[in-house]
Amino acid sequence: MKFLISFLMIFSVYGNEALEVARKVYHANQPVDLVQEIEMVLDSNGSKSTRKFVNVSKTNEIVDNNSIVQFTEPRKTKGVALLTMNKKKGDADQYIFLPALKKVRRISSSKKSGRFVGSDIYYEDLQNRHYSKNNYQILKKGKGFVILSSTPKDDTSIYSKVISRIDMSKMMPVVSQFYIDGKLDKTVKVTSSKKYGSIWIPMGINYQNKKIKHSTVLKVLSVKLNSKLNNNIFSKRSIEDKNFYKRHL
Repeated sequence: MKFLISFLMIFSVYGNEALEVARKVYHANQPVDLVQEIEMVLDSNGSKSTRKFVNVSKTNEIVDNNSIVQFTEPRKTKGVALLTMNKKKGDADQYIFLPALKKVRRISSSKKSGRFVGSDIYYEDLQNRHYSKNNYQILKKGKGFVILSSTPKDDTSIYSKVISRIDMSKMMPVVSQFYIDGKLDKTVKVTSSKKYGSIWIPMGINYQNKKIKHSTVLKVLSVKLNSKLNNNIFSKRSIEDKNFYKRHL
C-alpha cells in the first residue's frame, strides 16, 4: 500500500550504489493506480480496536502522485478522509475531512508527526517522499538484501534517520527502523506480500512502537490495479463525499 508506502527514506564506501538502490526501490512496484481495502487493528497495551479504510492512489509518473484514504468502519471514524498530493520539491499538500466538524482542514508541516486516527502511522508516513530529498549509505550487503540508511538533506522530515532492510528480489523494504532526534521511534515490518503481474504489494504491515507500548497492524483485504482513475478525483470535494470509496472499490 502506497499510504504505506513511507519506508524508503550518499556518501559511503559504496558511493553512488546507495543512491542507485534508493532510486530503484522508489520506482519499483508502482502501478499506474491502486485501490485497496484495508483492515487496521490498533493495540494499546493489550486493548484492541479495529477499523477499515479504502486507499485510492495514482502515481502520475511517480513524481507528483496523489492519494485519498477514507475510513468506512467503525461509525466513529467512518467518513474521515485524508487527501495527499505529493510533490518532487517541497512538502506534500495534505487535507483532512472530519465529518463531525463538516469541514476540510489543511495539515500544516508542524503537524506531520501527528498520529493519524490514533495509529502509529504519522501524517508524513502517508506521503510518498521523493528519494532525492535524502542522503543514503549502505550499512551492510548480504545474499539478496541490503541494509540502507537514509537521512534527510534538510528539515523537511520528522525523521532524523531511517534504516531499512531491502529485499533486492522484490526491491522492497521489509523491515524499517524510524528514528526521531536520533532515538528509535518505531519499527515497521512487512509481514506478507503478494505479486500482481510484475508488481509486489505489501499485504500485511506491522507498526511497533515499544516506547508507548502501542502497535498498528494493517491487513490488505482487496487490491485493484490500473483502473484508469482520473486525476480530478483527487480533490477536497472528493474527501467530503461520504460515498467516495464506494465509487472505486
